[in-house]
Amino acid sequence: MVAAAAAPPLPVKPHATPPTVCPSFLTFNPPPFPDNYSLAAVDQSLTITRSTAHFLNRAGRVGPAMEDCLELTAAAADDLKLVKEKLMSSKAIKAAEADDVMTLMSAAVAGAGSCLDGLEEVGMAGSEVFRRVEAAKLVYGVALGLVERRLASMAAAPAVITNGPPMNRSSTIGSLIINIPFDQTVTVAKDDSGNFTSVNDAITYASCSTRSPSTFFKIIIKPGIYVENVVVPKRLTGLVMEGAGMRQTFITGNRSAGDGYTTYQTATFAVNGDRFIATGITFENTALPQNKQAVAVRNSADRSIFYKCRFISFQDTLYAHSKRHLYLRSTIHGTVDFIFGRAAAVFQFCEILPRRPLPNQINTITAQGKDCPSIRSGFSIHLSWILPAKDLKDKTNLFYTYLGRPWKDYSTTVFMQCYMDGFVRPEGWVEWGEEAAPATVYYGEFENYGGGAGTDGRVRWEGYRRMGKEEAERFTVGEFIGGDEWIWNHSVPYRSGLLDSDSIGRE
Repeated sequence: MVAAAAAPPLPVKPHATPPTVCPSFLTFNPPPFPDNYSLAAVDQSLTITRSTAHFLNRAGRVGPAMEDCLELTAAAADDLKLVKEKLMSSKAIKAAEADDVMTLMSAAVAGAGSCLDGLEEVGMAGSEVFRRVEAAKLVYGVALGLVERRLASMAAAPAVITNGPPMNRSSTIGSLIINIPFDQTVTVAKDDSGNFTSVNDAITYASCSTRSPSTFFKIIIKPGIYVENVVVPKRLTGLVMEGAGMRQTFITGNRSAGDGYTTYQTATFAVNGDRFIATGITFENTALPQNKQAVAVRNSADRSIFYKCRFISFQDTLYAHSKRHLYLRSTIHGTVDFIFGRAAAVFQFCEILPRRPLPNQINTITAQGKDCPSIRSGFSIHLSWILPAKDLKDKTNLFYTYLGRPWKDYSTTVFMQCYMDGFVRPEGWVEWGEEAAPATVYYGEFENYGGGAGTDGRVRWEGYRRMGKEEAERFTVGEFIGGDEWIWNHSVPYRSGLLDSDSIGRE
């Protein structure tokens, strides 16, 4: 086997430079626009979204990338309508509501970015549809900046406040389930002992149920291997999926880019409905590593929680696509960019396990896709463990493993109070192919420990930083995703803020 030092460049996702109007507008100080420009910008965003959808429908469903764009454009239209409703309100907007609005606007930008990614994957960069979506993404970026300023003028406090209990919460999975008001519960079982034998059938049934928007629908999935590609639609909100345990309940598929799917479509499990919770399930994509991108989970659900779950694939295991997520006490396996996307996501008390890649390939744990300064986007890995998977453990000297690489120009990723095994490269981070890291990236480390946590040999990028406590607090569950507003009432055992320095390594 050839040593990793001779490794060829990693496979590269589309890496388009963000429109210059986005950063230039957002640094214009002060912006000389009246408040009603924000509403006009959202209206313009809706107009261009509908125009793009009309063009896509006229063009027909020509290939998987076009199908992705149709789905993502419809989702953007729904989110933008909600933004408009909120901005038309004459009352003051609370900080948490303001963050909801910014999350919706950010999702529109993320969706357009994913559409462009897929078009580029299939060789349609520069096509008419590509240009139209690129123009829409530009309008969304400008609108997002205007909306952010409008929210400030509507007496919104700083981005997020924390009304929930700011302490370490601990409970059992039983209290997670008991404390949620379920409208209905159904069971999936391979042996016909439940209501359904497939997860998809249960989700179809749940999608047709009539219930209060504030309640939850529960699907219990008994032990077994469920070979199916599952999509939770956007209209199905408040879904809880409870497996029998991550080593007993498996949802598995094998779609991959090597078989002609876009990365977006390779997901074994895709969730779009907000307020989603999964617990006790393994999600796996069994495609071979030479088949390139093969997503186990794609998550576009706002305020979603994966608790005690496992994610297994090689390249692009977990697609944290958009909106706000918490991954708690879970295990994530992969090789190239195996945690990627444009969401604002916190990974807490998780085991992150790089596995053995292809010969002459290197591992990159994260590839975060923030491509505009104001969108709600970034990854925070907190109080977690970075360890080699079993198949890599005795081969770490042959394969390099990095914490991440900058997929987009504002890529934002931090590791805080994590254990890093000695197999993590001293540089910590690696460039995207031949490109130098943009000065606009934000890569931070705070109070990590273990053989791979030393920062003396880290990259000297302008965007890399050894974070102080105040800076690190901005990336906690309570502040970064506003978790104390929505997680605490589910009684999952999360930590709102940082751990005391003298307690690191003992939780």
